[in-house]
Amino acid sequence: MRLGKAKGRYRVLYALLAGCGPLRVGEALRLEIDKHISEDCRTLYIRQKAKRGKIQAYMKTPNGERDVDLCTSLARITSAPQPPGSYL
Repeated sequence: MRLGKAKGRYRVLYALLAGCGPLRVGEALRLEIDKHISEDCRTLYIRQKAKRGKIQAYMKTPNGERDVDLCTSLARITSAPQPPGSYL
């Protein structure tokens, strides 16, 4: 599927997975809009992940917990309005 055809939160998810090298699928699925994205939408705070459909509030190793800086185009996509408390 092309990114241009994706709608809503799927567009954000696909863009992050395609354009953000150090981001894993399970990490992207558990990004909470009001908790794991900076106010200026330029940084993702990786603090939890999804595994087999369940939230794991810990990472496999201490290095898994990290901050990921986004380029301007990805920051613009993540700044699209989303309901507070929702996941990507």
